[in-house]
Amino acid sequence: MLGETERLHLEPADTVVSLRERLARLRGRRVLLIWPEGGQNLRRKLDLILIQREAYRRAIQLALVSADPDLVHHARDLNISCFESIEASARGRWKRGRQKVFLPRYHRPKLDLQAEDLEIIAERIARRGRQSPWRAALERLFVLTLLFTALGASL
Repeated sequence: MLGETERLHLEPADTVVSLRERLARLRGRRVLLIWPEGGQNLRRKLDLILIQREAYRRAIQLALVSADPDLVHHARDLNISCFESIEASARGRWKRGRQKVFLPRYHRPKLDLQAEDLEIIAERIARRGRQSPWRAALERLFVLTLLFTALGASL
């Protein structure tokens, strides 16, 4: 079981940067972020994502205390435990804190390409590489010359 839970009371002036600095000192602990009633800072989902990333980097098990419905909804989307009170957080079960939004690089899905698909792509790349920039410019010049000749003949 993890040690005692650290409580971080958010201040009205807190930003993501200041909170990340405060979390830096709490590596490997359980941290309870306590939002003040009516607090308007750090309520966006992006703010929570950035806080969650920092907690993930620092091996922090994170939970929130807030009654704000938007914050509770965002926390649920991000798989972050959210409680209505400090007492409820002591009694309740904390989620494991898996990062649901961002996956590590080695979890990228593999492309299921067939040999024929790869041949088509390779031919396109080879064709693109064969044409020199001078040839493309000459082709454009030729088309413009034909256009002006046809325009001049029609007048």
